[in-house]
Amino acid sequence: MATPWEPLASGLFALLQRIGVRRDIERAERDQALVTILTAANETRGYLRATHAGKPRDVQREHALSNLWDICGVTIRRFDNDLARRCELKGQFWRDPEEWTTKDINAARPRTTRKDDFKPRSDVIRLS
Repeated sequence: MATPWEPLASGLFALLQRIGVRRDIERAERDQALVTILTAANETRGYLRATHAGKPRDVQREHALSNLWDICGVTIRRFDNDLARRCELKGQFWRDPEEWTTKDINAARPRTTRKDDFKPRSDVIRLS
């Protein structure tokens, strides 16, 4: 014979399972966002290093960088809209870098006016 508490306990148990699954999904999403942005940054750094060393411009690689930064923007948007917008701007730049003037590039850079703006933002993406 079922007690009146069994349906409540069963429902609570199911809720706790869903919460646990959701936390795992959120952690996986944070991890994926970090992997995505690190990949785009490392690929960009490698390309810039190669071009500064004298290698010719590689339009296909620039398009790949554009796609990586676009993916970053989408992936990171959930955690930080400002950073997502900056990633999207990088994607736009790499789609056609010759179209960007120095003025455009400087206008796209984030403005920092206070010393506190340089402090790490632990509220953006928590690693744990």
